[in-house]
Amino acid sequence: MLEAVLYRLQFIRLMLLSLSLLAVSPAGDEGPSAAIDFRPSLDECAVHIKFAHLLLHKIRSTVHLGLQPPNSRDDEDYGWLPSFEPDVNRRQLPATFPRKTKMKSRLEGIECFEKLCLKILSITTEMPSKLTNIEDIIDFLRTYSLTDSCVLSRSLLQLVLFPRDDRLMGRTPLSSVIIESIRLFAAPAILDPTSTALTDEQCRTCWNEFVNDSVKVFLSVIQMFGQNLARQREKIINCIEDFSALHTEESSASLSLTSFVLLHTLSLIRYHFYLSFYLDLFAPFEYPYVYWYLGGVVLKWLVNTFDRSVTLIAAGEKRSIAFKTFHFSTALFYFLYSLTVTSTK
Repeated sequence: MLEAVLYRLQFIRLMLLSLSLLAVSPAGDEGPSAAIDFRPSLDECAVHIKFAHLLLHKIRSTVHLGLQPPNSRDDEDYGWLPSFEPDVNRRQLPATFPRKTKMKSRLEGIECFEKLCLKILSITTEMPSKLTNIEDIIDFLRTYSLTDSCVLSRSLLQLVLFPRDDRLMGRTPLSSVIIESIRLFAAPAILDPTSTALTDEQCRTCWNEFVNDSVKVFLSVIQMFGQNLARQREKIINCIEDFSALHTEESSASLSLTSFVLLHTLSLIRYHFYLSFYLDLFAPFEYPYVYWYLGGVVLKWLVNTFDRSVTLIAAGEKRSIAFKTFHFSTALFYFLYSLTVTSTK
């Protein structure tokens, strides 16, 4: 019996310790400077959360040692416990909530804790390799929210990604990640060191404004994945409108980034359709034109966007090769010229 109690105390301690290693303490006991300098400790948290997950197996095997409901019933609302009153806060519940709360049994609660441990473990092990570009970040967030996520796990992921500002894990600015994604997908001339666009003051100003606005738009997309699936579906519409405004800004500046903006816009539209199917919101008579629009418009535009990306990257490589060839030819010319002058003397 004492070992069973010890298992539970150890589990609570490890969970609190793991959460403190991933997110800034809301109490602020260490002062504001500690919050500014906070960095998530993923490796140390992974060790603690693995041990906590192992303790759950021992906790499950010792459930029978505690008090049991009479007549071999399920735990139900735990009203059979002398110290527990399930209806103590019923009057404080809003009218929109059910008046009778359904509670999970102890075994179901352990399953929820196991899922939570696995989600936290995925933050510490899988997430660090997904921070190189914005596409991988969004894909990880999408997958994370779709598989056994809860309010705590989604909120924790948001706090780990952005502890205090728009720096990923408090280190890398989100703007740098977006610029790298643009370089890989569109290879614009503004990022080409051989281009004259770098010397144009107006072009640099438009580029900086576009990057700053992109950070705001992608932050709203990332924050959207902290919601539940139904709320995500509602927020997607606002994100699509933000990308539409970003597309208008890009078109007026002529930065050749239409394909990049269009890619993420279409990806959100496709995800909106996915959530609609996942939440079973389509009626059977809507399937024909839903599939038509999804396959004939959205996916077709996505394929065209990827084809254009290949063309842009190929053009960027040609510019780079031409620049290197020019410099090599120039260096060779001056080398041969110096040899000629030396032999003449």
